[in-house]
Order: sequence, then C-alpha cells, then structure tokens
Amino acid sequence: MRKIFFIIVLSFLAIVSEFVLFNFFGSWLKPNFAIILIAFFNLAWGIRYGIIAALVCGVLKDSLSASFFGLNVFSFIVSVYLVTFIRRYFYYLGTRSSRARIIFMVCVVNVLVQYIIHVALSTADFWPMVKSILLPEVVATMLVCSYLLKYLKNWAVQFHS
Repeated sequence: MRKIFFIIVLSFLAIVSEFVLFNFFGSWLKPNFAIILIAFFNLAWGIRYGIIAALVCGVLKDSLSASFFGLNVFSFIVSVYLVTFIRRYFYYLGTRSSRARIIFMVCVVNVLVQYIIHVALSTADFWPMVKSILLPEVVATMLVCSYLLKYLKNWAVQFHS
C-alpha cells in the first residue's frame, strides 16, 4: 500500500510538473515525466506497479487534456508492456545507456501510438506531429531522464527501507 501511495504522489507531481513546464516554455521544453516514472516503476518493482503508474498517470493526464479520454491511459499501458518486453530481451541491468535506450524507445512508441489513435478517430498530419510533438518531447525527455532516474532510484531505496 505504501508503494501505491508513493506512485500516486510521484505521478501527481510528474503531471503537474509537465503542465507547469508546458505553460512556461511551450511545446519545445516538454519532457514526458510520466514515461520516465512508468519505465522506472516497471524496472524497479515489476509490471504490476508499472501498470498502476500507467493508470494513475494516464487518468491524471487525460483529465487535464482536451483530447480523447483514455488516450493516455491506453498509450501508457502499451508503454508498460513495451518496457517489459525490452527488459526481458534487451536490457542490461544497471547500465545507464540501457535505461536511456528504453526511455527513448518507449517515448517514441508512446507518441506514435497516440498519433495512430488520433488518425483513426480524427485527422492528423504526420510531419507536423514529428516536428512539433515527437522531436521536442523525445529530446527534452532524454535530457532529463538520466538525472531523474538517478533520483528516483535514491528515493525508492529510501522509501523501501
């Protein structure tokens, strides 16, 4: 129960931080803290806690979004299963580059899943999405992922003991 409370609090802080950064800097500095959290909880505590983090982050992000409700929940759950697949077959335990590659792949797939759903339910152009959503989000997320993963690991160790 303590882990779930920890996930809820960090998810809320992550979504609020994304919202504040987007309002101050626009779409060019918008790291996806939720993807980092979801990948971290999945790698650290397993798929169950990754799914809980995906549900909490997805509902919080969908409630602040003007897009289709459930879009973020679905794309975050896909991200959890992608992290599990990558962890099983391609992850090298304890290496920063391996964690950064996971965050990169999950961030790209998350944006592409959201794009595919947007195309299926309405209209969306590919190249403007790449220029205004995919590139800024991936670059900003990759800039903060190593730093944030290090502190999340320290907080989880302190919280768990």
